[in-house]
Amino acid sequence: MRSYERIFFPACLAVFAAIILFLLPARLLAPIGGDALSYNNGAISILTKHMYSQDFITPFYDREPGMSIFIAAVYTIFGIGNIAA
Repeated sequence: MRSYERIFFPACLAVFAAIILFLLPARLLAPIGGDALSYNNGAISILTKHMYSQDFITPFYDREPGMSIFIAAVYTIFGIGNIAA
């Protein structure tokens, strides 16, 4: 094994670990907004009210529910509101 190969792998591993340890938790704690909030509300509405809605009262027809259905499936497995999943 060459000397630069002995250094390269641990250096890459250290950079990856730093990204995971320092950048990911800050991203997970950030509030969601914009489209992500819309998809999240749609997914929660699908799971709790069994209809696609943004305000949990009236049905929502302006956007296809594909992403919200996918997020609802993830919430079914990992729990509602689990942004880390």
